[in-house]
Amino acid sequence: MERGAEGAAAAHRTSHGRPAAPSHRDGAVLASFVLGYGVAGASLLLAAQGVDALLPEGLALLVLLSGAMFVGGILEPRKNAQVFYLALSVVPALTLARMGFGVTVQFIIDPLLVYLLLAVTILVLRQSIGARPEARGLTRRQTLRALPLGVALAAGFTVLGTLLPVAGATASAGPSWVPLVVLAPVALLDEFWFRGVLQGTLARASSAEWGWLGTAVLFVAYGAPFGNGITLLFRMAYGLAFGALAMRRENLPVSLVARTVMTVALLALSPGLAGTSLIV
Repeated sequence: MERGAEGAAAAHRTSHGRPAAPSHRDGAVLASFVLGYGVAGASLLLAAQGVDALLPEGLALLVLLSGAMFVGGILEPRKNAQVFYLALSVVPALTLARMGFGVTVQFIIDPLLVYLLLAVTILVLRQSIGARPEARGLTRRQTLRALPLGVALAAGFTVLGTLLPVAGATASAGPSWVPLVVLAPVALLDEFWFRGVLQGTLARASSAEWGWLGTAVLFVAYGAPFGNGITLLFRMAYGLAFGALAMRRENLPVSLVARTVMTVALLALSPGLAGTSLIV
């Protein structure tokens, strides 16, 4: 009887406490998704550069990836793997939403609408992804401790960002409060999703290192339709740096502080960057 009770308790902890060990299938799905989303991002990047024939293929691949992951999440019996699939399905869906909003509504409103959808997604999945602040190291004490390192990282990447010749940047007479007010919280939510939610979800399905690298690749591919080679290299650089910090949950506040401060500083110094993927 005691052994039976212990076994039941262990099973309960596996399903409701620490996640079950990932299967090889999850790792293969992650690798395939990262590859497919990278190809879609490259197609949309080339389409933005004038190779219009690649636009339908890129969009079709995004729809296929999002649909496949969503169906996989609905049919998957394992709770942790279900969240893994559903979290992946959100990424191409966000890309499609952002591209659609970018065509139908004026600039600044489109990223706001996209990240309102993302906020709803986080709320819907909060029970499964452990989005409670304390589960992510987002306590007052940790946030205060993160400020010096976060600001220092932001300063370094801000200097680098202002020196880059970014295509799509526009001239501006001075800083505008509208991009600052809108894009600063958008960048914060973006960082929480990629480093605070998605990276942890991918890590549980593979390993901490593959979750880190996979998230960095997805982060770059997400910005591909709205940037160029320079902005994507910049996104890769700070995505890898911030992701390395987020590999330890208590360092997530450093990533959030750095991304938000960097966004505000870049927009204050170079307002024309607001329309590029250097920001979001």
